Order: sequence, then structure tokens, then C-alpha cells
Amino acid sequence: NKINLAHQMDLRYQWKKHVGFAIQAGGRKYRGYKTLSGTDSFQEMNGRLWEGQFVAQFNWLKWEDMLKRSFYGFSPLAKVNAYVGLGFGGSLYNASFNSQRTSIVDSVLVVSEFENSAAGVAFYIPIEIGFRYRFDPTWSINLEYQYHSYFTDKLDAVESSLNDNMSVTLVKLCYSIGQPKKKM
Repeated sequence: NKINLAHQMDLRYQWKKHVGFAIQAGGRKYRGYKTLSGTDSFQEMNGRLWEGQFVAQFNWLKWEDMLKRSFYGFSPLAKVNAYVGLGFGGSLYNASFNSQRTSIVDSVLVVSEFENSAAGVAFYIPIEIGFRYRFDPTWSINLEYQYHSYFTDKLDAVESSLNDNMSVTLVKLCYSIGQPKKKM
């Protein structure tokens, strides 16, 4: 499936040496297309998602370790930090699903079509893992993978017995508050 551009804004608060909180808001398009056996048989899903979430993040290094000076200046390794996060969130979504199946029965071409759409509010649990490079005491660039486990089965406009899940990989520019601003 084609990769679509996602966007997200973050505001972080560094509460303790290893623990911070993030409020995140973003949106994305999603699309799925599958060719089935048979002439002109396919399944297609399209959707849009706008979401907001609150995440508690655990930093591998203490926040102060990323600001300490070494004999040669700032260590580039001390500016890199790994983190994991867990939280809760909600989203607004709008999705459509189309399916067309063709088959030949007794020398007759049979075409069956199915269409459905869904829209609404969904709640989810976000799990994230990422790496942060701080180029300033308050600004960082992050590479992050997020997995969202939803409490609904309507994001793809097709209902089944399992709830929907989505994942996204992001490169983010982040602003952090609540940590020491002075370099040690």
C-alpha cells in the first residue's frame, strides 16, 4: 500500500529524571488496496483520521545526562535518548470500503459489489517507542514508531470480530518544557 504523509504536533513536559508526559495531536490518511483472483476483482479502503493523545514516556537516560559537558564539549551520544510510552487517546475518523468480485458461473460473467462507509469517534491505547536527538535544551528531533489499539472495529468501514489496530512511523520536531535550561 502507498505510504501517506502523517502529521503530528507534540508538547512535552519533563516531570522527573526518567519520566515525561506528552500531549500529541495529529492526522493522516490511510488507504488499502488488494487485488483478488478473478477479472477486475478488488477490495479498496480509504479513510482519514484526526487524533489526540496523552502519553507517559519513560526515558532511557536521565534528562540531566543529556546536558552534561564532557572534557571535549558535548558528547553526541549524550544527546541521543531512547524512550517508550503508553497512554490513551481519541480520534475522529471517516472511512469507506469498496469491494468488487467477478466470477464466471455457467459461462455467465457475475459481478458482485459491496460498499460501506463509517464515521465517528474512536478511543485507543497508544504504545510508542522512539529515539530523540536533542540539539538544544528544549528542542529535539524524534524518530518514533506508534502502535494504536482501538476499541472499535469501524475504522476500515468493515465490521469483523476483532477491533482495529494501526501503526505509524513518524519523524517529529518536538518542544519540551519542565527541564533545566542551563547546560551543566
